[in-house]
Amino acid sequence: MKARHMQTRKKEKKREGNAPGGVACCFEWMEAVVGILLLVTVFFTFLCGLKRVDNDSMEPALYPEDLVLTTDFFYQPQSQDMVLISGVNEEKMRIERVVALEGQTVDISVNGEMYVDGEVVGKTNQKQIQDTDPVILHSFQVPEGFVFVTEDHKGLFQEEDWEQDVVDKRRIKGKVEAVVFPFDRIQKIG
Repeated sequence: MKARHMQTRKKEKKREGNAPGGVACCFEWMEAVVGILLLVTVFFTFLCGLKRVDNDSMEPALYPEDLVLTTDFFYQPQSQDMVLISGVNEEKMRIERVVALEGQTVDISVNGEMYVDGEVVGKTNQKQIQDTDPVILHSFQVPEGFVFVTEDHKGLFQEEDWEQDVVDKRRIKGKVEAVVFPFDRIQKIG
């Protein structure tokens, strides 16, 4: 009789330990939620970020109000990458395309063509001048530790704009990897 009572008591304890609900279940859920929040925080603090596009300067690749995913973990700028650049003083962060790396020579011709180390990379959208022989309007070498960036939707060439387009690599906060919102525009960039 005593042995039977002991077996019944062991079964009851076993059921109590496995029973769902109660305080133990709440702590398990809280542990899981806190763990997930910690992982998400580390992920978005050290590995990547989200940025809303503020203007139309990168059309047609990016449009105003697009939400983009950026990565910055051990990132080194490469030519043609879209990058997130921190502002100076009160300036907002901006997204631009890397056109030339340190040590490369950038030439802008009178007819609006842009050359990097002698090869055409694009137009500056300057007014077209009918001239088959490119006359170089502006030429410079990108200094060490800097990159030359430009907008995809660059306006007319103005001399004062070029100073802000030569950017210290330490101001680059990451590479734009993808459009994540709106959902109908989800796409990988580059």
